[in-house]
Amino acid sequence: MTLWLMNLSDSATSRVCLVIGCLVIVAAHSSWAKRHPGFLKVLIPASFCLYLILAFGFNINGELAGAVGRDPTLTDRTTIWSSLLNMRTNPVVGTGYESFWLGPRLQPIWQVFGPLNESHNGYLEVYLNLGLIGVFLLVGLLIISYRNVCRQFTSSPTLATLNIALWTIMLFYNMTEQRSSTI
Repeated sequence: MTLWLMNLSDSATSRVCLVIGCLVIVAAHSSWAKRHPGFLKVLIPASFCLYLILAFGFNINGELAGAVGRDPTLTDRTTIWSSLLNMRTNPVVGTGYESFWLGPRLQPIWQVFGPLNESHNGYLEVYLNLGLIGVFLLVGLLIISYRNVCRQFTSSPTLATLNIALWTIMLFYNMTEQRSSTI
């Protein structure tokens, strides 16, 4: 039923995240990963950092979107991101919690993109609302939560495998879909 509903929703991001989550679970349950648990703990954050370098340094997002049958601009999300980054906000503290999408700054956005009220990138949303302080706090939260998940491998390996898969999915999903309030 879940696969049927996912197919019905036609969400490429959800499909990619399902594949990523399944790969993490399979990798965590492999005999090699059980013998070398430290490698898996380093591989996941390193893979995300590599993805960020490839996505922003070499524009691989367009290639990946094309590979899953989608628009290389991620349905104009990359255009939205560029426009939002070009708006004048305070880079240190942002515009204030959940206040970027309020007031007169919406007029130029709506003229170009229509009635838009989110950036479709949770990390960008945090930056716009809370600035670099918010981004650093979010990165700190991600690091602490990852350390807690990694500690679970000694006490509850099955739960840790599920948690590390969910943590990984959240990292990637939040790049193209969600607002910051769901983090």
